[in-house]
Amino acid sequence: MDASEHAQAVAATLHSARERESLHRRPVGLHLEVLRGADEGKRFELPRRDTIIGGRANNHDVVLTDSSVSTNHFEIRLTPGGVLLRDLGSTNGTWIGRAQLMDGTASLFDGATFYAGDVKLRLTKIEV
Repeated sequence: MDASEHAQAVAATLHSARERESLHRRPVGLHLEVLRGADEGKRFELPRRDTIIGGRANNHDVVLTDSSVSTNHFEIRLTPGGVLLRDLGSTNGTWIGRAQLMDGTASLFDGATFYAGDVKLRLTKIEV
């Protein structure tokens, strides 16, 4: 393969975002750290799948023992557009700042904090 063919082969593997298109990096690792609450200091390495569930149930990905957390409290979803947080009808709510998630989802970014009941959590991610 000569230099010209090599350059064409390399160019064929590259992709640039076009108008109305964005390239999102998919997280290769997500961590959730408990900043406040009964499990303060605990850190969860989240599984590499599309949906992660948090609450008091022992079978969840994120198991929190604080009494303000519902059995099925929140869901974190990995999408091509980023990381989304959704409340699962919890008793004490899922909050970002002073805004309670009612219906729908909210985007989470690296370093974002949110509350599940009285428990404060921080999401950190590693991207490629």
